[in-house]
Amino acid sequence: MSERPSAFFGEKTTQAVLAYQNRLGISEPQRGVVGKATRRVFARKYNLPSPEEIESENKELRGAVRHI
Repeated sequence: MSERPSAFFGEKTTQAVLAYQNRLGISEPQRGVVGKATRRVFARKYNLPSPEEIESENKELRGAVRHI
């Protein structure tokens, strides 16, 4: 990487996301954005929780908080 990472999601990041999606054949409603389809592929590749697993866990946590 030739530049230092930042928290800014600018044009270079968008181009990198598009290249990743194109390389892996990922289709998102809005190209260049890291949506559920892109996160799902990334999670599977790096053995991370899927977006659906995270949503399910969040629902469980919200339910548990209501009972405190």
